[in-house]
Amino acid sequence: MPKPLQRLFKRDPFFSWALFSGAVAGLIGLAYLLSAGAPTGMILINGLTLAVGILLAIVLRLTLQVKREMLSFIAIISAALLLTTALFGFGIEGASRWLALGPYMVQPSLVLLPMIAVCYVRHFSIWTALAVVASAAAMALQPDRAMAGMICMAMMVVSFVRPSNGRFAVSLFCAMMFVITMMLPDNLTAVPYVDHIL
Repeated sequence: MPKPLQRLFKRDPFFSWALFSGAVAGLIGLAYLLSAGAPTGMILINGLTLAVGILLAIVLRLTLQVKREMLSFIAIISAALLLTTALFGFGIEGASRWLALGPYMVQPSLVLLPMIAVCYVRHFSIWTALAVVASAAAMALQPDRAMAGMICMAMMVVSFVRPSNGRFAVSLFCAMMFVITMMLPDNLTAVPYVDHIL
């Protein structure tokens, strides 16, 4: 392993674990696509996307020094985009989770929600907390049970590892949004995999 990468992983264990967790989640997704009989092209595109994401994360971490104010800004902008998608995005059977980019449909929450959670963990402030609250509300509006459950569980873990009244309040709100999401009807037909979703 190159020395800059060795120094990075030793200096920033949070980044190392985040990168490892993301890679494992991506590989599990690829394994599922393979077992579900998804087209080879779909598996290759998602595999390439995973590789590009890992390389991009490493390059950005080595080259950019992100200040706390920037983390708040990134979180707020991302949450605003999730709310915009929930309110004005492409809808299917009452669910509004996607944005159309040419021939592909993109689900912003798959990228932005984990990024908001990371910003929140890195820098707990009124702005990152507000971003998490807004994104949890957006998941209830879409509605998206899987992503609502993800942000709920993530915030519960954070409030357990780094307890405070503010973090507990955020996790409680996310739990409420998850319950609401579970109560809302989901009319989308169950399918083994979804094509043309990047």
